[in-house]
Amino acid sequence: MNENERTAVNQLKNIREVSAVKLKKIDKGSPDAKPLVYISNIKRADILLRMINELEAYRAIGTVEECRAAVEKQKKGLSVDEAKAIAAKAICIGCGYLTGYECSYNGGNCMTSKPMLESVSKSFDEKKEEDERWED
Repeated sequence: MNENERTAVNQLKNIREVSAVKLKKIDKGSPDAKPLVYISNIKRADILLRMINELEAYRAIGTVEECRAAVEKQKKGLSVDEAKAIAAKAICIGCGYLTGYECSYNGGNCMTSKPMLESVSKSFDEKKEEDERWED
């Protein structure tokens, strides 16, 4: 919210408060009493303050283009290769043979990580092939 908008909001709040106080104080039996003026001021100020709050909420979301870009980014998700790399880092015990999502260790000491990694990698590859068939 810029300075002009803050000033306007403060003035609207002041108008609303002053009108509410005056409305309570006026003698409703007096021929000069005009409660509708104060009631109207309160209602108008409330409407304008709600509109300003909605405007701030829309500004927080961003422009239409920014919102569309964010939605597209969320739709995209991870590629199969990105997901495989994340899974590989979670599975591998950190022996230093992991490159991307491939383990180059050929010794017989790794009885857990490499077989699990190969199984997960195979599952991702099958999913990728399935997705590609659906795209065609």
